[in-house]
Amino acid sequence: MPIAPARTDAAEWRPLDVGPLATWQVGERGPLVIAVHGLAESGRYWRGIAERLAADHRVVTVDLLGFGRSPWPQLGYTVEGHADALGQTLAGVLGGETGLLMAHQAGMPVAMACVESRPEAFTAVVGIGTPWYRTPLEARRALRGPWWLTRWLVEHQGRARLLCKTLCGGRPVVPRVARLFATEHLPADVVEDAFLHHWDSLSQTLASCWTGA
Repeated sequence: MPIAPARTDAAEWRPLDVGPLATWQVGERGPLVIAVHGLAESGRYWRGIAERLAADHRVVTVDLLGFGRSPWPQLGYTVEGHADALGQTLAGVLGGETGLLMAHQAGMPVAMACVESRPEAFTAVVGIGTPWYRTPLEARRALRGPWWLTRWLVEHQGRARLLCKTLCGGRPVVPRVARLFATEHLPADVVEDAFLHHWDSLSQTLASCWTGA
């Protein structure tokens, strides 16, 4: 899949060729912040935050394995598999530097696995909406939530699988569907990336990085 910048009208997003995962940087000076997205998202999820930080930070966003514009293999969607791909990419981003690592929901177990393997590389870790629960049952209950799509992932996996195979993976209908879910804070092109995955990457990441985390 082609790698494209997240947006060019408000800030310059520069693609980085640093490892196996699709990676971008916005901002050219200041402390380094690395942003890791969650389930059914991409690096563009961070766009609003990244462009505000870019005035005095360098912000790097990454598409996790099986999501967005990174490779979509059939296997590798355990915490360890994600962390291996992320760690290889961050080694190219960091070089000899250190950075703050910021992660959203299912990306947090992946980020913490990277920190455990290279604690000296990170100045701090910020977790948003971390998917850590006392039991897998509690995690599944949290996923039910108010949105019918997340409830399907827990209660009706057959329906969720069919919906994913129908809409996800870069289908041409997605831009029209994305406009239905777009909000002021989640523009349509960011919502489109929520469909850039396949069933294996979605379901296996859900199992390893959410209900099993």
